Amino acid sequence: MQRKTPLTNTKILKLNDKTAEDGPSIMNIWQEHFQQPATPKLEESFDTEKLELVEIQNNIIESIEREKGQGIDHVNVKEVNKAIEKLKAGKAPDEDGISAEHYKHVMKELTPFIVHLLNLILTYLDVPIFLKTGILTPILKKEKDKTLPSSYRGITVTKTFAKILQSILKDRVDSAFNNIQNSLQRGFTEGVSSLCAAFLTSEAIAESKKLKILLILITLDAEKAFDKLNHEILFNKLYHYGITIYHAI
Repeated sequence: MQRKTPLTNTKILKLNDKTAEDGPSIMNIWQEHFQQPATPKLEESFDTEKLELVEIQNNIIESIEREKGQGIDHVNVKEVNKAIEKLKAGKAPDEDGISAEHYKHVMKELTPFIVHLLNLILTYLDVPIFLKTGILTPILKKEKDKTLPSSYRGITVTKTFAKILQSILKDRVDSAFNNIQNSLQRGFTEGVSSLCAAFLTSEAIAESKKLKILLILITLDAEKAFDKLNHEILFNKLYHYGITIYHAI
């Protein structure tokens, strides 16, 4: 069901100058491959001085926010119920065997406990490590070489409980971003299709041909862009946009 691509096993996997032909070796290559996009690298041209200033600024901002004693607003029953209702049924269970249906069918009984646990996380600004793990399955992209790790899309089944927290925080962040987001933004915007951007592009092309004027279109491949971004700089941008969710979480 993942992207409607059938699971494809491979007996040979290649990464750089390494070739694996047995189970343990193949697993090591998968591990190395998926660690790379999750580990931002500082290129020679990277402005390390800016990064150092950003880190200092982030520490100062976090210290100021903590001293205010306000913290992050605690979640309530309404927010938790809304997040549970948003969970999609019929999906694969997480590594603990928990699925959305477990929460949906006993929502009334579980909600008070979930509210308590989530508020502990927000109070201490610490998400337990076990909530950050998941089951990762490599899915082969269409018509790609199955011996190359880069030919696969990593689909991760995260903890269902973590999805509830993510949903609540996302709603809070969206309420701030929606007010400052460019009106032409199409990607990652609820209720807006990328077809709208395609329509604007096709109309611009048609108009340029009609008026016989030069039109330059620039496309950007944003593959793995978020993972490879330095998160300190990303959090710094969030602070300046007024998103005060502590990056300690």
